[in-house]
Amino acid sequence: MVKLVDQEKATVPFLNSALHYGLGVFEGIRCYNTESGPAVFRLTDHMERLVNSAKIMGFRKLPYSVPELVAAAKDVVRSNGFKACYIRPLIYNTSPKPSLNLDNGNGHGRHRRLGVGRLPGEKSVR
Repeated sequence: MVKLVDQEKATVPFLNSALHYGLGVFEGIRCYNTESGPAVFRLTDHMERLVNSAKIMGFRKLPYSVPELVAAAKDVVRSNGFKACYIRPLIYNTSPKPSLNLDNGNGHGRHRRLGVGRLPGEKSVR
């Protein structure tokens, strides 16, 4: 189960490979405000691509399944009361020391949510 934490308490270790070597994967996912409430565009497809990207990069173990990542993204939107937002899941290596060798650690996941105002090209979407 994915645990939500306040932004001030969410940390990423300084000595992680994503920060120093770009060894991580992420997705950028839009949640739109609709008459029926928030709607996340192709959420399962995004999370499948995130997991597949991590596997292609060489991550051996991942902390969450696709259904858990989907549920976490929905929970992030719901718990923050967003109508429209940008969701940014990230998977990075949790090796105790920075390394390009993914055999030394496990994948670790984070979701970042951002409230959004107008984005470029948004006028054409309406």
